[in-house]
Amino acid sequence: MTTLVSYFVAAFVMVGLITLVQPRLAQNFLKQHAFSLVFRNFAVAGRFFLGIVFILVADGSRYPLIFNLIGVIALIAGIFVAVVPMATFTKVALRSARLNANLVRIGGAGATAMGVFMAYAVL
Repeated sequence: MTTLVSYFVAAFVMVGLITLVQPRLAQNFLKQHAFSLVFRNFAVAGRFFLGIVFILVADGSRYPLIFNLIGVIALIAGIFVAVVPMATFTKVALRSARLNANLVRIGGAGATAMGVFMAYAVL
């Protein structure tokens, strides 16, 4: 399980840093894939997988309550994205792609911080 968490840490930090430095990359990616059913399914599966991993590693972490909470929130978000109509998902993705670059950078900083927190709490 530690190996799986290490991959999540690496992914969060890498995506966060890329988004922090080049927010247009993330925005262009969203614009390109907003209409894709595969992208939506990946978003749902990623949230489910992330939620399950957070819940499974919660007991061995330094902050089990926080990890359980994040896991449950990720599962609820996955269910929400799964039941939202594709048109609504597309609107939200395109709206996110049009955000100010500085707001996207804040999201990148948040993802980087989440990855560092996961590394500290579990590894």
